[in-house]
Amino acid sequence: MDPDAVFTTESDSTFAHQESLPSLPIPPLDQTLSKYLDSIRPHVTNEEYLKTERLVRRFEEGAGRDLHRKLMSRATHQRNWLEKWWDEKAYLELRIPTGIMVNLGGPTIVPQFWAAKEGTQCERAAMWIYYAMKYWGHLRKERLRPDRTNKGAVMSMNQYRRAFNTCKIPGLKKDQLLCHFKTEREGDCPTHVAVMCRGRIFTFDTFHAETDTQLTPPELEAQLSHIRSVCDSSAEGPGVGSLTGDERTPWAKIRARMISSHPENWACLQAIETAVVAVVLDDDSPRDESELLLRTLAGNSVNRWLDKSYSFIVHKNGLSSANCDHAPFEGVILVSLLNYVGMCLQRCGGQWQGTRSLRQLPNPRELVFHLEEAVLLSIKRARAVYDAVAKNLEVRVSEFRDYGKTFLRQHKLHPDTHVQLALQYAYYKTYARPAPTYETATTRQFYNGRTETVRSCTMEAMAWSKVMLDSGKPTSERLRLYLLAADKQNKLMEEAQSNHGCDRHLFGLYCLAEEEGMPIPEIFTDPSYSKSGGGGNFILSTSFLGYSPVYGGVVPMCENGYCVAYCIQNKLLTTVVTSWVSDKDTDCNQFTDTIHACLRQMGSLVQHREATARL
Repeated sequence: MDPDAVFTTESDSTFAHQESLPSLPIPPLDQTLSKYLDSIRPHVTNEEYLKTERLVRRFEEGAGRDLHRKLMSRATHQRNWLEKWWDEKAYLELRIPTGIMVNLGGPTIVPQFWAAKEGTQCERAAMWIYYAMKYWGHLRKERLRPDRTNKGAVMSMNQYRRAFNTCKIPGLKKDQLLCHFKTEREGDCPTHVAVMCRGRIFTFDTFHAETDTQLTPPELEAQLSHIRSVCDSSAEGPGVGSLTGDERTPWAKIRARMISSHPENWACLQAIETAVVAVVLDDDSPRDESELLLRTLAGNSVNRWLDKSYSFIVHKNGLSSANCDHAPFEGVILVSLLNYVGMCLQRCGGQWQGTRSLRQLPNPRELVFHLEEAVLLSIKRARAVYDAVAKNLEVRVSEFRDYGKTFLRQHKLHPDTHVQLALQYAYYKTYARPAPTYETATTRQFYNGRTETVRSCTMEAMAWSKVMLDSGKPTSERLRLYLLAADKQNKLMEEAQSNHGCDRHLFGLYCLAEEEGMPIPEIFTDPSYSKSGGGGNFILSTSFLGYSPVYGGVVPMCENGYCVAYCIQNKLLTTVVTSWVSDKDTDCNQFTDTIHACLRQMGSLVQHREATARL
C-alpha cells in the first residue's frame, strides 16, 4: 500500500478547515456538577458523599454560578476558552523535571519489523530521517490529509504545527513553547536536524543546498556515520542536554547564564531549538521492548534534549524509539507520523531501493558551547536530579494474543471500552478498592481542541467487578452487569468527546477563580475532589493509542499509581504499564499479568454470551 495515497490528498488542504471548526463549548453548570457527583461515588463513604453534595449545591447557587457566567462571557471572545489555561497550567508552569515526568515515549517501528541488529544504527537512523522529512514536506505543502472523527467530521490539525521545529524554552516561572515551523505559503522553515551522540551535539541540513532536494538515505547515513566516527574516537562531550532534565527554574537560570557568558552559546541553542527534530545515536542496547521503552522514557540524559517536541532515538543495536515533549501535542500526532514512516519502511522492506551515489556535502557542524565552571557543576547536578527519577521508574510492555479488535467487533463490543473495564476489574481484583481513573478523550472536533477526561471508574464498573469476583453469581448476572458498565463507559466517552465531561469545565472555573483573585472554592479543597482524581490524583492514568502497531507510554500521575496505555490490533492487544519502584504496593509486572488474566476471563464471558444467544 502506498503510504502517500493513505496519508496525503490533493483535493483538501491540511489546515483549510481550522477556522470553520466549532468553538469549544461549555456544558451547563448543573450538568457538570451532576457528572462530578456521580464520578465521586465509588471513592467516598455515604457520609462523605452527602457532605460533598452540600458543598456542590452551595457552589452551584453561589460562586459557581458567578464563575460560570464569567466563563461564558470569556467564551464569547475566545474560540477556545481553555487553550491558554491548559497550555500554561498543565505544562508550561510546571517546575518539576518535565523530561521524565511529562514527556511521551514510544518505539517508532515495531521490533518484528526492525529487530535488533548490531551495525545498523546509522543506516536505520538515516532511513527514518528520510521518511520523517517526507512527512514534514507533506505538512509544509499542506497535503497531509485532515483527520476526521468516526462520523466523518473534520478534526483540528493545529497540533501538527507543533510536531516539528518546536522547542520548549525554560522560564523562571513559566516556560515558553516556540514553534519555528511554517507551511510553504507562510515562508521559509529550518531544514536541519540536531544530532546527539556521546554528550556532543552536531547539526546538518537534510536538504542539498544547490538542488534544494532531500538528502537520500545513503547521504544521511554518511553524515551520521561521520558523527559516530568523531564521537567514538574522542572523549565524551559535556552533555549540555542533561540540563533539560533538571527542574525548570534552575535550567532557566543556567540557560540565561550560558547566553550572557558567550555569544556562541546563543547560536548553539538556536540551532538545537529550531531544528526539525533531534536525532539521538545512543550507546544503549535494550534487550527487549520493556527495556526499550524504559530507555526511551528515562534513558541517558547526556544524550537528550528533552525540550524538543520530537527526539528520534536509535540505539546501538538498531532498535529505535521516540521521546516527545507532551506540551505541544497529544500522542495521536506521534502515532500518525510513526505509522507513516512504518508504512514507508514496510513498502521498501526496510532497505533503501534508490540510488546509492553520494553528492558532495559539507561535514556536520559540531555545536561547541563555552561553559563556565558554574555551568559544568549545574550539568552534574541536573544529571543527579534526572537519574534519581529515572532509577525510580519501571516499565512492562506485553502482548495479549488471545483476541483483539476482530473478536470484540464480532460480538458488537467496543474494544476500548472492553479494555477500560478490564483495567477496572484488574485494579479491584488486586487491591479490593476502586481506582480513580483518567482516560483521554479527544476534543479535536472543536477549534484547537485537545482532550477531556473520561472518569472510567463508575459505580456500574465497580458493581460488575465485584460480581466477577463472586463465584456464587451466575454468568448471566455477570453479563448483565458487564453490558451496563460498558454502556455507561460508552456514554461517558461520547460526552467527553463533545467536551461534556466534568473535568475541563471544573478546571476552567478553578483557573478563573484564581485569575480573578477569588478564594479557591471549597469544592476544590474538599477531600472528595482529590479522592476521585481531581488535581492530578488519578491512580490509573490510561490512554487508548488506536488500532495500529504503534504503542508508547508516560509515567504514572501518582507515586502509588499506574499509567496504562494500549493499542489494539485485529488479533493482538499491546499493553504498556508503568509504575514507580519507590511504592511497594505497585508492581507493573504483576499488574500487567492481572490485566491479561482479566481479559482472558472476559473473553470467556463474551463467548458465553454468544453461545447463550444461539440456544
